[in-house]
Amino acid sequence: MILPLIFIALIFAGCMLPGQDAKSTPTVMTTPVSSEGPVITTIPTFSPTPSATASPSPTPWPFSERFHELEQARIGVMSAGGSDSMGELDFRFAKELGIHWDRPFEGPFNWQRIERVPGTYDFSDADEYVQAAAENDLIIAGILWPFADWDQVACRPVSCNTPSFGNLAVKRCLPCNQTAYHAFVRATVSRYSNNSRELPVKYWEVFPEPSIRTASRQFFKGDVKDYLTLLELTSSAIREACEDCQILLGSMAGFSPEHRSYFQDVMAGGAETHFDIAALHSFNEAEDGRIGELSDFLRTRNLFKEAWLTGYSIGSGEFPPSDEAQYRDYFITDEEQALILTEGFVKAFAADAEKVFYRRIQAMDLDTKEKQSEALVTSRGQRRPVFKALKTLVKKLNVFQSVRRVKANQYVFEKDAYRKTYVLWGETGDRIPSELEGRVLVTTHLGVERMMDAQDIELTEAPIYVESVIQDGKDD
Repeated sequence: MILPLIFIALIFAGCMLPGQDAKSTPTVMTTPVSSEGPVITTIPTFSPTPSATASPSPTPWPFSERFHELEQARIGVMSAGGSDSMGELDFRFAKELGIHWDRPFEGPFNWQRIERVPGTYDFSDADEYVQAAAENDLIIAGILWPFADWDQVACRPVSCNTPSFGNLAVKRCLPCNQTAYHAFVRATVSRYSNNSRELPVKYWEVFPEPSIRTASRQFFKGDVKDYLTLLELTSSAIREACEDCQILLGSMAGFSPEHRSYFQDVMAGGAETHFDIAALHSFNEAEDGRIGELSDFLRTRNLFKEAWLTGYSIGSGEFPPSDEAQYRDYFITDEEQALILTEGFVKAFAADAEKVFYRRIQAMDLDTKEKQSEALVTSRGQRRPVFKALKTLVKKLNVFQSVRRVKANQYVFEKDAYRKTYVLWGETGDRIPSELEGRVLVTTHLGVERMMDAQDIELTEAPIYVESVIQDGKDD
């Protein structure tokens, strides 16, 4: 009888966390439903500081060869599953495009959804999304949302209320129980970054657009100091769970003076040690998405970090002049939209964008006019010219080693020692690069291909892809 009692005591002691005494609620778990463990888990409620939370040594995950292969892709989309709010998933258009990167927005990694009841995790929605994405050869860049209604009401006033958005909590100030939030991040990252998955979630963003303040859109009620607290708290939890994971700073809501100033203050506060990748949204702004300005900003501060354009879109229709859309003060047809998209991606990559994610695959019936004009596919499933343009971009430029600007509107993308793809457009009479000669493959921005002699190429305002014919590893 003594030995069983000792055994039970040891089990109970092993469940206690530093700073937790015998009066704390013990861990209770439901019956496992998969090899990864239970979908729903009840955890103890306690309130030590995050540093006192038990932190097993992180394991450097040996990511699969398939993951590393797909990781090289440069082009992605937001919400490849076709729904911003985790409705019925539909990846068919992403698959048709040839996309291998997905940034679900708002996505399934929302504290409000996973821990609806304090102390209980429900990963069922996230499990479904991650599994479906993997089955469609998609690597996920996950967004962690640090707000839960039950947590916010514990200490936050009505002034923390924000405009309704998807499944996010109503109040979005700094978490009250930061230990509980830290535990949520560790549990989520551990579950989806582990090495049992062929396509783990290796990239995590600390929620986007912390600086945006509009009547209809505000993701965070807090100042720069509050955001820095959240960034440090989140990044420490991610690193504890997965030391090889990459952390994205919350995507900037454009690079206007207001948002640039916020970003500068974040950097001045010491953020550089808590993220690996800087990110930017650009919706109907300058052609390169202003990613060049972000890259220059990082370089001038000796921050040698990747810059991602995590949300990029070009709409068609009427666009009056504004500070956010200086060059787009005229009506844009669907055909012109496809041209601008192609040029925008090329210029963004030339301005050091490591990845570019297009904002919207398919329009919904109730979408605003702006959202419908950006979508690659109409609500009835019709593929617009901009869909064909992005599909061609993916086919031609999804994987490359470097890009070089030859001169205005002429760029060369080097894929390896032998393979290069030129993207060219201009005015009648403009000459093509002198190194292009002989028989070449010419592809329009909408994907129509033909063989021709380089000397017969005539440039127009419509971009073309030009590739030398390869035989036996050398140019023909």
